[in-house]
Formats: sequence, C-alpha cells, structure tokens
Amino acid sequence: MIVKKIASAFTALAVSCVCLPSFAVYAEDELISSGDYQYSVKDGEACLESYTGTDTNVIIPDTIDGNIITSLGDTFHDTEIVSVTFNSTIDDINENTFINCYFLTEINVPDENKFFESKDGILFEDDMKTLLCYPSAKEGDSYEIPEGVTDIGIAAFYETKLQKIKFPSTLEYIDRHGISYNQRLTDADLSNTVLVGVGEMSFAGNTSLKNISFPDTLYEIDGGAFAQCVSLENVTLPENLGIIGQNAFAGTSLTEITIPASVEDIGYSAFGYDENLQPVDGFIIKGVSGSIAQVYATDTDEEYEYKNDFTFIATDSQEYEELEGIPFGDFEYAEKDGEAYITLCSSSEKNIEIPAEINGLPVTVIYGMAFCQSGAETVKLPDTLKRIEIMAFYDCDSLKSIDIPEGTEEIMAQSFYQCDSLTEINIPSTCSEIGSNAFASCKNLSAINVAEGNTVYKSENGILFSADGTELVKYPDGKDSFYKVPDNVKSIADYAFSENPNITEVDLNKVESIGIDSFSFCDNLKKVSADKLKSIGEYALYECTELTELKLPSTLETVGQYAVYQCPKLLSVRTGNNITEINECAFGYIYDEANSTNLKLADFVIYAEKDSGGARYAETCGFETVSGTVQIGSRIVNKVFLIVVSSGAGAVIIALIITAIIKSSRKKKKTPKENNI
Repeated sequence: MIVKKIASAFTALAVSCVCLPSFAVYAEDELISSGDYQYSVKDGEACLESYTGTDTNVIIPDTIDGNIITSLGDTFHDTEIVSVTFNSTIDDINENTFINCYFLTEINVPDENKFFESKDGILFEDDMKTLLCYPSAKEGDSYEIPEGVTDIGIAAFYETKLQKIKFPSTLEYIDRHGISYNQRLTDADLSNTVLVGVGEMSFAGNTSLKNISFPDTLYEIDGGAFAQCVSLENVTLPENLGIIGQNAFAGTSLTEITIPASVEDIGYSAFGYDENLQPVDGFIIKGVSGSIAQVYATDTDEEYEYKNDFTFIATDSQEYEELEGIPFGDFEYAEKDGEAYITLCSSSEKNIEIPAEINGLPVTVIYGMAFCQSGAETVKLPDTLKRIEIMAFYDCDSLKSIDIPEGTEEIMAQSFYQCDSLTEINIPSTCSEIGSNAFASCKNLSAINVAEGNTVYKSENGILFSADGTELVKYPDGKDSFYKVPDNVKSIADYAFSENPNITEVDLNKVESIGIDSFSFCDNLKKVSADKLKSIGEYALYECTELTELKLPSTLETVGQYAVYQCPKLLSVRTGNNITEINECAFGYIYDEANSTNLKLADFVIYAEKDSGGARYAETCGFETVSGTVQIGSRIVNKVFLIVVSSGAGAVIIALIITAIIKSSRKKKKTPKENNI
C-alpha cells in the first residue's frame, strides 16, 4: 500500500478552484456599486471586488464612499488594464486579483504602503521575500528573480511571455500555479536553490518546457506540478525526495522514470499517464527493489478503479542479475559480494527458519519484499544477518514472533509495515539505523525492546527513543491510549505515531518539535497538548478525524503545510505571539471530495492577538478571529473580565473558577494516568 494523501484532481486546472482565498467571498447582493468599482465593506474597511471602468491605467483611490480601501478581491480579473498603482492602505490582495490580465505590464506601489513593494513593475510582499505577481504582458524574454526571495506566490508567473527565469539561491518554495501556463518557457534550472517543495500545478501547462533540474533539498513535488508539460521527456529526481503527488507528471512525454529509494508516498497517476489520464503503453518504472517505486508499478485501488501495470526495472539488479532467482528449497537467493541475499520465501509453513549459509555463502540480507504477505507465524533469522531491507516483511499479518539477531546493523523503511499480529520485537545492540515507518500499522505491537549497549537507540517501557533520550522514534500501536511524553524528550520523529489506531490523547509535555506525519492517520486521537512546542511539521496531524482539542503553547513559531488538515471536529486553535510562519492549509481545512478541492471548515475560529501571525493567517483564509482572551484550563476567558475581577470579590471568583477547572481536569485525567502506570 502507498499512503496516498489527498490531492486536487488533474482536471481542476483553474487557479481559483483550490484553497486559500485571501478575503471573504461576498454574495452578489451585498456588493455596492460606486464609480468604477463594486465593493464590499467589513468593519468599516472596503474591499474592491470588481473593476467596471474603462481606463486601462488605474490608480486605486484611498477611500470609496468614505470607506478606507484596504484590500482587493477579484478586482481586475479578466480585465484589459495595462497598469495599476496601489494606494497606501492596501494590505491584502486575492490570489485571483490579476489573473487573465493579458495586457497588464506593471504594478506600482507607493513608498507609503507598508505591506507591498514593487520593483520594475513586479509585485512583492513588503519584505521582498515573496514574489506575488509578474505582469502577464510585461516586455522581455527573461527575468532574474532577486536574491533574498524565498517564495514564489500563488500564480505569480501565470501565463507570462517569459522564455527563461533565473531562480535565486534563496528560493525555498514555489506555490500553487506559481509558474504555470507559460507557453514559451523552455528551461527551469532549480539546482542552485534550496527549494523544499513545489506546489500543486506549479509548472502545469508549460508546453515548451524541455528541461527541469532540481536541488538535493527538494522533498515534495505536489499534485499536478508538471501536468501537461508535453515537451518534457527526461527528468532526474533528487535523492532526498520524499513525496510525489497525484498526477504530478501526467500528460508529459516521459516514457520512463527512475524513482529514488527515499520516496515514501506516490499519488495516483503520478507517472505513466497521458493528458486524458490513460496509461502510457510501455511505460517503465525504475527503482530499488522492494521500494515504493516497485509498489507503484503495480499499485491498485478498487474503490477508485485505479490499477497500474507498468514494467519495473530494479536499478540495483545489475550487480547480481545473473544470480537472481536461484532456488534453494523454499527460498530464492542472489549472490552479492560473496554473501547470500534472501530474495523470496515461498514456504507455506507457519514456522520458518532461514539458514545461516547457502552453498557456502553466509546469509546476510533479507531483501526487499522477500517475505511480503507471507503466512508465517514465526521466523527465525540467522546469526549471520546484517540487514533487513525495505518492506521485507510487509503485510505479514500472521507474523507473531521474530527475533532480530545480534550483528544486524540496519532495519530499513517499512520493513515490518502492517504486521498486525506482531506483539513484541527485539532490537540488537548492533543496530544503528531504523528506517521511517519500519513498524508502522502494527496494530498489536506493544513493545520494541533495545538491547543494552546500543549507542544509537534505547527503549523505555517498550517505546523506542534515541540513545540520549531526546527524540521519541516510535510509539508502538499496541501501547496505552494515553501517553505523556517524558520531560527530557525534545522532538517527536517523523511517523512516530503515524497510523496508530489506539492512541486517544497525547501530552507532549516539553517537546519542542514534532516531525513530518508524526501523528498522521491517528483515527482515534482526540486531544493533544503541549507546553514548549516550537514547530509542527508538514502533515503532522493529517486526517486525525476525531481530534477535538489541540492545545498549543505561546512558544509555537512555525506550522508546516497541511499540518492539521482533514480534522473536521477541531473547530478552533489558539496561537501565541511568537508564531512567524503558518503554511498552506495548516489549520481549518478539510477535503471536498465532490469538487476535488480544499474546503474551509465553516465554524472554524482562531484565537489570536491582533497583528500576530495567527491573526494574519485567519484573515488570509477568511476565518473568524477572536482576540483579547486567555485560556484557563479548558475555558476561554476575556482579558477585560480578568482585569475587572482581579481585586476584592473578583479574586475570589477567579479562585473559584480555577479551582473548578483544576478539579475537572484531575477528574478527567485520573483514569488515563492510572492506565499509563
């Protein structure tokens, strides 16, 4: 199984059809017509929703009918304007403000405006770190993005005349539709950047794009990123890539692709599909044996009527190709460097013992998928073993017992994924590497035990930690439903709790960071609290469908994209004043399957002080913001109320409230604490 995160459908190409509108959408009968504009009013501030004038060189006024103009909606969408000059008070624009402005040559911002900046007629955020809009009709075949720019915004280079774009070394992210539908763009060299991700449809529809090069820092290629790039014939994916989204390279001229072993997730139709999402005849997938690349080659999903039937070529097979598939009893093995690799076990026995030697060769490796879906209940591994490779015991749901012998050095990613009957596993002192998701979705695993003397890992009460105890590596699925992280733990590793069906409440205590997918797909997780948390990784709480309470401390600084996504029961979060970065769909969004897009939770509220990062995120997304409150226990209290009652009888009232809250908390937590002992 490939873990498939939801992505927008390939057919949803319109820029406006995905998430993150930057201003509330108003019903048509709420719009006010005045002069050249239709506008809406909120809290005495006007948003220009549309432009109805004939002047092609527009200077935006400071006010309209006495209301200060502070934002732009779809104002100039699909108009014939040539230039636009902002006023000094605009602090927000919609992602579609300048879409389909095919005559636009420049956007100017006065020095008095503290929210935006323009340089050579190109629009940036005020700190010059995010490029927001390169006018479609701006003259010139090439453009060099200034150093210091870290983000290319939504549809920033949508349908321009450019043939070449030079990217800065500081570039970190290209947002949705960031460089899409540029018919003349032929090359995109990103190799000298520090790019981490490219968003949905970011290069889609660039029909002349022939060459694309990536940096080693790239982790995610999102859904449809290079869809309909019909001239793209060759792509080299970087070695550290982790996620490839749905339809990422659909509709290109690729006939084969080599997928790095680092890749963990591949979405539907990512490779090998034409512009109509029909399979490409003869498409070849290359990758490491047993990796996600091999799974993708024949991946199926009956619910979505999705089935791949691509040729898979193992990139590591050349070294032992002539020895591949040598039968030895119930096994097949291959010889490599004077050692035997078990490549297949065909035994139907419940109890299997792997020999220490085959034809004079020591058995050192259990190869990728060698025991995949085996019906064995116990497996005895040889003392000669050095490594268990990717997905070696994948989906062995009958496996109850396996002892990893001393001398084993590495347990690779997903090696015991979905071994539902496994209750306990022992890690030898020699093991120095355990891959991500090695023990994921093992529903009854209650203990991971590490032998004394291991310098990389240790276990406490069956939970896997780094040797110094500062990182929690894996919390077994079969452990208690409530867990308070120990005081000395500073980080939660990627996938540490992922797909845990039993966990219902976690107290992160003094943890400062939680990694990518650290709690994703925890179907019964209801409550998470933290005291010192600074960062939340991408997809950290993805699809925790029962989550109702997320207590975040004032120390929180950054939140990754889709961090708390598809959590329909979580209707509010509180963010402190230290938060500096909240990425796309981090809070308050679920997936709308009917329209294949992201949908805002209607009643979602963000508790945040004015002008804070949380308040800005709420305003950008159109969520309700509540300021001037403080949380005491589980209750939200107005700060003014606290001031009023802070003396005399008021102090008594506060004491009574706090006492009641503490008693309530103790009562609620009594049972989980007892269960955890």
